[in-house]
Amino acid sequence: MLNLNILIYFCIFHSVLVPISYCYL
Repeated sequence: MLNLNILIYFCIFHSVLVPISYCYL
């Protein structure tokens, strides 16, 4: 469950930094 939390956090962080977020991939 912790891994998922980190993944979501990383997702949001990348979404702010780069236009293409890894969440959708």
